[in-house]
Amino acid sequence: ADRVVLQMPSCTEFVVSWLAIQWIGAIGVPIPPQYRRREVEHIVNHSGATMVMCAGDLADEIEAARPRFERPVAVVAGGVCDDLAPPPPAYATAKDDPALITYITSASGLPKGVVHSPADLLATADTYARHVLCLSAADVCIGNTTLAWAFGLGALLVFPLRAGATTVLLDSSGPPLLAAVAALRATVLFCVPTMYRLLLQQPDVEAFDPFPQPGSRDCN
Repeated sequence: ADRVVLQMPSCTEFVVSWLAIQWIGAIGVPIPPQYRRREVEHIVNHSGATMVMCAGDLADEIEAARPRFERPVAVVAGGVCDDLAPPPPAYATAKDDPALITYITSASGLPKGVVHSPADLLATADTYARHVLCLSAADVCIGNTTLAWAFGLGALLVFPLRAGATTVLLDSSGPPLLAAVAALRATVLFCVPTMYRLLLQQPDVEAFDPFPQPGSRDCN
């Protein structure tokens, strides 16, 4: 039940770290890479975190916030361990235990934490992803929403893993979103409404291959 803050871009290290946290029965607390000292300090203290795992280029911001942490906090920066020792057995987490705390903006100014259980995570995958989107192993999911937000974590990690689908994690050094969609023949695009408007306003939008048309989807 230790709280572990994750501050990383959408990358394989994030995925490995988040799954490892779930495996041992800890509670993941993802925060966006763009959060700085004030937000980091608030979330670490408010969540009761005892560890922060971050990308190497974000370590200085974590260290700058450390003097105001209310408890000892271990900081792991720069990726995951390469130790190939056998992992511990999976912790038997109850379906209603806390598994994830995501932070959302609020009118008061400071982000507020929302607690999610394992049952919550699986319910969204087994209802919306399976019975509305009809995700399957043939799908390729893509989007530019960070895994640190609940929307991105569900759409680009929990949903595809549960369905056996493929997920595409984009970063700033990769191709633009439309180019990646066309090149990888993505079948499901996850974006916020503002991003859809921006994509449709691109003057060269017609130059890209149209999104694949899967036809009617069978959710059975």
